[in-house]
Order: sequence, then structure tokens, then C-alpha cells
Amino acid sequence: NYFREKITQVGFVNDEHIQFVAATGEPVYFSINCKMIYNKDGVPSHIEGSIRNINDRITNLQKLVIASEKIKESEEKFRSIYENMHDVYFMHELDGTLIDISPSAEKNFPTKRENLIGLNAKSFYSEPARFDELLSKILEDDFLNDQEVPFLTSQGEIIYFSISARLIYDSS
Repeated sequence: NYFREKITQVGFVNDEHIQFVAATGEPVYFSINCKMIYNKDGVPSHIEGSIRNINDRITNLQKLVIASEKIKESEEKFRSIYENMHDVYFMHELDGTLIDISPSAEKNFPTKRENLIGLNAKSFYSEPARFDELLSKILEDDFLNDQEVPFLTSQGEIIYFSISARLIYDSS
């Protein structure tokens, strides 16, 4: 018996988990705490302890592990979509400062995406006033749909994008 051996060797068991099977066939988990009690001659006389039902704790922990695995799978799936999409995803502050832009931007603007983050989106517009116009529209309607916009590459070439976007509100 594992517990008997451990108590004999160490003298106690602290928060050891044990699984039993209920009459329904479902596992039931308990935590055992016990110690060896010795008589006046120092000889083990009996074991004293307690057993506590920790089924909810173990069940919740198992659910948490499963949920964490699902989140990880979802993150990996999203990352794959994000890194392999052909369209350019972007997020910028209302003043135009780029917070994020997808790796696909590198195909249209010959620079690393890391170099684009922090720049002002307005600086890519071949007609900067168009940025202000679209910003006013999105602030009014909360979204844009299929707005054609000419952008300038670092080589001065004009490339056209169709912008669809929506306004995202923070918690405040």
C-alpha cells in the first residue's frame, strides 16, 4: 500500500490525492492528510488523519486544462490565418498611429511589418485628406465598407486598396 509505505518512511502524508470510483462509475477524488502516531515506547501504534472530498477542485482543474488546450489551438489557428492571409489587416489609433498590421503588408510595402508599426497610416495615403474623410465617416457610422483608397509605396508607386473597417471601443 502506497500510503502505508510513505507513512512508515516519512511519518506523514500531506495532501496526497487518491481516486475512487463511485457506484455510478464516475471518478471521485479525495485528499488525504495523516500521520503516524507512536506509543510511549516510540513504536507506531496507529495512523491518524483526515480525508477530504476534492472532486470539484480536480474536476475544475481538468476543465481548465481542457479549456487552455482549446484556447491554445484557437490561438494557433488564428495565428496561421493572420500570418498567411493575402489581405492586409491593420489596426490604428484614431490619430492614425498603426498599432498592428499583418505580415501580408510586406508584399505591398517592401519593408518589414515591424517597421510599419508606429507609423501614421495617413502617411501612406496618396491623398492624405482622404484619411480624414474616411475617419469622419467611420466615427459617424462605426464602420466603413469597400472604400477604394490609393496608397503610396516607399518607391512612390500608387497601389489601390479597398478598405473595410469598423470602430472598436475600449472598456472606457
